[in-house]
Amino acid sequence: MQEPSICTYQSNDDVLEQWENGEQIDLLFVQEGPLNGITGYEVSHVLLQQNYNIPVVLLTNGNSVDLQQYQGDPLRFLQIPFNEQAVHELLRSCWIQIMDSAKDILFLRGRGYVLRIPFRSIRYIEHNNRHTAIHVTYQSEAYTLGCTLMVIACKLPVECFVQCHRSYIVNKSYVSSFQGTTITLLSGDPIPVGRTYRLNTERELSLS
Repeated sequence: MQEPSICTYQSNDDVLEQWENGEQIDLLFVQEGPLNGITGYEVSHVLLQQNYNIPVVLLTNGNSVDLQQYQGDPLRFLQIPFNEQAVHELLRSCWIQIMDSAKDILFLRGRGYVLRIPFRSIRYIEHNNRHTAIHVTYQSEAYTLGCTLMVIACKLPVECFVQCHRSYIVNKSYVSSFQGTTITLLSGDPIPVGRTYRLNTERELSLS
């Protein structure tokens, strides 16, 4: 098992900057109030909109009455000063969430990289010139890997993805329309549909 690493940030803005630059966050402890910029609560909402599975813990000085405003949000709170039992229970809860969410993550390891991408964040995957690009929702640039489309395809849940072309796989959730030889995604991206994949694509999209 890979050794866990701990990263510290000077401000809440740094957290967002690192996330936007592709930093993988499995568990985040963040100060509830402002820290050299935006509040931890605002940071948590940005991250959770892009990846609902990240356990986020807000460190707070507030009491239980103050926290009522956050009811219904997928957040956890750790009261300052810390209580040993509360820390133990919180970490156990976060670990369970991390293990559960791992079932919904595409895990890829190659020379010089490790990628963990939530399936729900993948819009489409394309293969071109011996490289495979994974287009995701949380950044404009795709992850480009030196592997075949088949290597990734066998790791994807068939109920969520469909291969519509020898060089393309799309996430059914992001399909806006399918007409003739083209799929249009919600983002407006056109995806070609191969002749030999057309009937299966139409059947899969009608079932989703």
